[in-house]
Amino acid sequence: MARTGVTDVKLKGRKRKNSPPETNKKKSSKEKVSLNEVWTARLQNFIELKTAQQRSERTLEDYRKHVTQFFSRYPGAMNDEKSLRRDAMKYMSQKIKPATYNLRLSNLGAFFDYCCRESELEKNPLQELNRVKDPGHFKRIPDEIIMELLEQPDRSTFVGRRDFAFMLLSIDTGIRPSEALQLRIENVDFAHRKVELPAHVCKTREKRELPFCEETKVALEELLSARRNLWGNSVPLFSTCNGTPLSDREWSDRMGVYSRKISKKIRPYDMRHFFSQAFLRNEGDVFSLKKILGHRSLEMTQRYISLSSDDVEESHKKASPAHNLFGRKKESPRQERKSASEGFPSNDRPRQSAAAALSTQQALMHLFKNDPTGFMRFVGQISDFMALFSQSHQTA
Repeated sequence: MARTGVTDVKLKGRKRKNSPPETNKKKSSKEKVSLNEVWTARLQNFIELKTAQQRSERTLEDYRKHVTQFFSRYPGAMNDEKSLRRDAMKYMSQKIKPATYNLRLSNLGAFFDYCCRESELEKNPLQELNRVKDPGHFKRIPDEIIMELLEQPDRSTFVGRRDFAFMLLSIDTGIRPSEALQLRIENVDFAHRKVELPAHVCKTREKRELPFCEETKVALEELLSARRNLWGNSVPLFSTCNGTPLSDREWSDRMGVYSRKISKKIRPYDMRHFFSQAFLRNEGDVFSLKKILGHRSLEMTQRYISLSSDDVEESHKKASPAHNLFGRKKESPRQERKSASEGFPSNDRPRQSAAAALSTQQALMHLFKNDPTGFMRFVGQISDFMALFSQSHQTA
């Protein structure tokens, strides 16, 4: 594939739009840190341990951020354990979102646990606190909004091609922004149309493969054709026009620019949510979704499932017991069989059965979405019932 020496200039074959300039601005909202020597040494040793345990750079940064943020706001907590416990309770008692609370508890709790194991503290001041339920804040984004978003990047420029390919890959695979930003060309298998995520790139440290469609393949090929010839494979797939790694903040800023153009706020992670909901709405199953998203538990995947009022109304229309009861009275058995087979060729019964099974599976997953254990018990009971039914039928 030929590549040109193009950065953010007009590319041949496309009419240039007014592309928003790429920005390298970074927020300077970090709080000033003034840990004393004792706590500085403890934090450094903790980070060294977590580095040796192969924690990701993002995780290490979160540890640093939450520990230094706490002591910056409560410097008196460094004096003694009594002050530490008092200030830790104040910090966790603030009116914050569940997600923020859980992040503080997880990161600070891990650090204080380490200090206890090293005999630096007698007791973890947060050990009596538990995670709070986080309902999430996922929103449904209409297909029309996503299409309008995809029309914004100026694909006559390198930056426009990069942004378009990044967006399309996100809504086609559900890849995490942090994972996509670490991709190299060698991680993309164009022949088989899939992204191969190495373990060190994945949040869970478990490698996985993400298939993508032909449209995404074309967008990625367009991006590669606009890269500098001398960059090579060491430059990330999604880089700045200078060949440096694109940061989370810079990508968030780019999405902010496009969001303002369509008057609809869409964050980088929202495209992962869009993929999850659209995947299920288009008859994908939750178990496959779990694997694609790289979740360790089904509970985490279920947090991505949110039904709009339209979804609920449509599901009720299809599954309403009263409607089905009265509807059957109006149909003869022959009409009922014909209605049930409508939309399927006469020689395509397996497809009809598969569609019915998928519909039943989705209904059961929604019914037991907050009780995976109950779902397994239910499946076991159905299996027992079918075994007894089979035995009685054979006896008869």
